[in-house]
Amino acid sequence: MLKHITAVVLLGLTLAAPAAGQTPQKPDHAKQKAMMQHRIRAGVKSGQISPDELAAIRQHLRSFREQLRAARGAGQLTKEQRLAFKREWRQISRQVFRAKHKGK
Repeated sequence: MLKHITAVVLLGLTLAAPAAGQTPQKPDHAKQKAMMQHRIRAGVKSGQISPDELAAIRQHLRSFREQLRAARGAGQLTKEQRLAFKREWRQISRQVFRAKHKGK
């Protein structure tokens, strides 16, 4: 009986050790961008996002990309710049959400 318990404990530790040593993954920016595009397309297709709202969202995204490109061209982004761009991306995401869910 003790052999079985020991074997189960060792097996559990063997399987748990690699998972405990993994580092958190960096966000996949390409995946985030693709998901945003999908949300916008779905909103337009379903009629939840009006042409005026779509134009505003596109302008916001265009401005975001230009600012990001300029900041990257000036050199490596600082931690503060990365956080500012992350906040801006969240604002765009909220803008899309509000456009899709207005009136609910």
